Amino acid sequence: MVIIENSHNKLSLEVIEQFETENNVKLTEKYKGFLLKWNGGTPEPSVFDISDDQGKSVLNVFNRIGDMYDNLEKVIDIYEYRLPDGFIPIADDPAGNAICLGTKAPYMDNI
Repeated sequence: MVIIENSHNKLSLEVIEQFETENNVKLTEKYKGFLLKWNGGTPEPSVFDISDDQGKSVLNVFNRIGDMYDNLEKVIDIYEYRLPDGFIPIADDPAGNAICLGTKAPYMDNI
């Protein structure tokens, strides 16, 4: 079982919808549920499987909506021209690599 530590301010669906409009992004329903419950944070344990071929990685922190260091809006702006259309950086690893969520088919809801 994964526990999320250091989660931030609770969000409303209206705040998430405003975020989508302001950032021209459509978040998945599962990710909206995560934001409503946790609004980012640090997972414990933080190790996860990438795939059988690529092995494991470590998730440093989930980005959050709001005015704080790991602000999702700022991270989206940083990666705007680095990621293919239909991906947003929802987290990172300790080396600063983006962990992305697919927001459009065929990668919708895939990390």
